[in-house]
Amino acid sequence: MALRLGEALVQEGLIDNQQLSKALERQVIYGGRLGTNLIELGLLTEESLVRFMGKVFGVPYADPKAFEGIKRGIVDSIAPEIAERYLVIPIDREPKRLHLAMVNPTDLRVVDEVRFITGYEIVPYIASELRILYALERYFGIQRPLRFISVISDVRGEPPQIFTPRKGAIRKDGRTPQRDDQTLGTAEDIGQSLVNAEDREEIARVILDCASSNLKRVVLFVVKSNMAVGWMGFGGQLTEERISLLELPLDQPSIFRTVIDGREFYQGPIPPIPLNVHLLEMMGGESPREVILFPLVIKGRVACLLYGDSGDKSLLIGDYEELKRIMIKSSMALEMLILRKKILEM
Repeated sequence: MALRLGEALVQEGLIDNQQLSKALERQVIYGGRLGTNLIELGLLTEESLVRFMGKVFGVPYADPKAFEGIKRGIVDSIAPEIAERYLVIPIDREPKRLHLAMVNPTDLRVVDEVRFITGYEIVPYIASELRILYALERYFGIQRPLRFISVISDVRGEPPQIFTPRKGAIRKDGRTPQRDDQTLGTAEDIGQSLVNAEDREEIARVILDCASSNLKRVVLFVVKSNMAVGWMGFGGQLTEERISLLELPLDQPSIFRTVIDGREFYQGPIPPIPLNVHLLEMMGGESPREVILFPLVIKGRVACLLYGDSGDKSLLIGDYEELKRIMIKSSMALEMLILRKKILEM
């Protein structure tokens, strides 16, 4: 779908090859669908994107107004886990037909499975990933990843918000890797795992698995829009929920700002300035004597930050040269993914 969509957008003159290349790079680093990244870059509006996608794929598009005030009886036509798994939202219902907004209405497997589960004939509509995620949160309490909150708020003309998921809601911000006693093996094994990585999540798991040998608490942050946002991690009082809510602005002094400006590894005490103190409070309140930070640099820009410590009042022990090398290799692996995506999709 991304291949045909990207090519079609260029052929239609809505974007050029350079803009498509930039969106594909961003997709590899931050995830999400190609259309979402085009919207985030300001290259397309949500409406122009879904109108064009409807034209390309020969299906009607779901007007944003269709997502406002959907009746509870219609929403309940689909279980929350099904809506999240397939990224679908019921927007209308007839006696025998269910009108379904989808991110990919050409996926006949999803259409057939939803038809079987619900017992309704499915009338598919195309919608943006952003709009579906907004509706999943509004109607099912399934919290959006933080990266999508400000974007959909901008689209809807509303101030950004942080929503609290309902009890028992299924999250869509990725699984947090769990630390265990298994390692990836030799340096050669680790390098091969990075070469074979199919997406950014696999690269992140390699980094976290390697970091777990010397560090008790680790968080991988994504650097985006002048913010560092929690992505994956483990240890201490960190939970999947807590990691997903970690946010640190980068326009004020902090240890993150120092590492990003210098694009260099840091090991030492964490200065007791307001943002650093706030960061530790968000991670559970432990105040380590030393911390370690590694920047992951893509094309001269810090795309991710790896934070680590050894727990409350503990000094860091061990040699971190190998972890430095792994971060450098991970940067290369991400660049390889970007090149691979461009080769396949441009």
